[in-house]
Amino acid sequence: ISGDLTVEGGGSYAYSEVLTGDMKITNTAATIGLEIVQSGAEKALSIKQDAAAYALFIDNNANQSSIYIDADGATSSSLFYVNAPSQTTGNIIHIDNPAVTEGYVIHVASADALTTGSAITVDSGGTALASTATGGLVEILHTGNSTSNVNNLLYIVNDHASATGTTGLKIKQDSTGPALVTMGGNVGIGVIDPDAKVAIVGDHATQNSLSVSSAGTGRSGYFVGGPTSGASHGVYIQAGKDASDWGLNIYNRANDTAHFIVTGDGNVGIGTDAPD
Repeated sequence: ISGDLTVEGGGSYAYSEVLTGDMKITNTAATIGLEIVQSGAEKALSIKQDAAAYALFIDNNANQSSIYIDADGATSSSLFYVNAPSQTTGNIIHIDNPAVTEGYVIHVASADALTTGSAITVDSGGTALASTATGGLVEILHTGNSTSNVNNLLYIVNDHASATGTTGLKIKQDSTGPALVTMGGNVGIGVIDPDAKVAIVGDHATQNSLSVSSAGTGRSGYFVGGPTSGASHGVYIQAGKDASDWGLNIYNRANDTAHFIVTGDGNVGIGTDAPD
């Protein structure tokens, strides 16, 4: 067929045709190669693949966008919707683009009108992930040579003077409380409203709120006060007021010899863990 082809019909389907073999659309003009307009309630395009091959294959040839979705008037519908409730292995969406050297593999250009919801959402109500040791709803894998290249596995930029109330990264774990929260330049672990650069709240009855260890020859911790003389402070510790409360304990690495102890009642022990 040379030129334009328009098919119109009536009934529940405007046109239905079964093709055996290949169908190829070649368009060398600067116009739309294939346009499907659907005003009814049925699918505009349905592709069924029974064989072990691709249902839809797009060869971009380094030109413009392979798939372009214009939903300028959409207010509540999904721009891109994938339904695969019975799939247990494999990838629902798989993008393999190893030749890209600049630009974006996935790019959400603008979500300026978005007031509720998310530009990208992964929603799962299943429990199957609980039995897996790796992976997740969102997984970022990197096998490149990070020693010779500057790589950001996750790069978040919140660059706007008015975005003072925006959280850069928030991770919430309902079973044990927030796992990690960052807001306003503060990082909170186990706390939803960190009021310091790093705020950690843990259950000290079963675990340490903060544990820092060194596997090398360097320091486990290094604290430097501010540069202003008269207002340069080091470490501030608050503890209980009883003799059984620990204010500051310094032990050897084997944790079997006390070097320096400050109890809650103000006693100081050097070489003993029970100053009186």
